Amino acid sequence: MCQDYEYIGLSINNYQYKTTDLVKMISLAHSYKTKIHGLGYTKVQTLPLLPFDSVDSTSLIIGSAYGKMYRFNNSTLKQYNKQKGLLIKNRDALLDFNFKEWVKYQNYLKQI
Repeated sequence: MCQDYEYIGLSINNYQYKTTDLVKMISLAHSYKTKIHGLGYTKVQTLPLLPFDSVDSTSLIIGSAYGKMYRFNNSTLKQYNKQKGLLIKNRDALLDFNFKEWVKYQNYLKQI
């Protein structure tokens, strides 16, 4: 496949692959000068270790819809759950805040 396409997507359902195996797969694709897109991959614990060329996720939108807040701190993106019984007054403001934190995380990943 890598010989035939410049860019391919890698779907990792339920994160069934070991990180070391993913690194090998991505490196193999790169040896053919093929770029790899991680479909729906936002496992923040291992994302910095994987040399994806791009990834996508709905975590930002879905998380905001359920009241989750994301905070980037130095090298880590942490997720905080809404306390039970509390209501989110302004979901748009939460989405905007979360977006900015994800952008900080993205910029960090570009540097490493």
